[in-house]
Amino acid sequence: MGAPIADLRTRYNPVGDALAAQPGSLEHFLAERYCLYASHREHIFRSEIDHAPWPLQPAEAYTKVNTMAAASAIFLPNEKPLLHFAKFQDVKIWGLKKII
Repeated sequence: MGAPIADLRTRYNPVGDALAAQPGSLEHFLAERYCLYASHREHIFRSEIDHAPWPLQPAEAYTKVNTMAAASAIFLPNEKPLLHFAKFQDVKIWGLKKII
């Protein structure tokens, strides 16, 4: 009630070949996370996961409307974002543990 509208209208697609992120790279830091977080009601849960390296493809996006950040008083830089696409990934998930 009274909050600014947060709206996102975009589409994206891959624009190159799939490659595994190299250890030490920004892509590796961002993509190769081996835990999952979920929320249910007021609780946060965490689980260990295992998977092969993400087959990342460079991507591009076409955004018509993006007020997601501004609705929370976050102002994004006016520069091209770093985007990747991954078509599919099999993941093993261990039991969730409540952390909050």
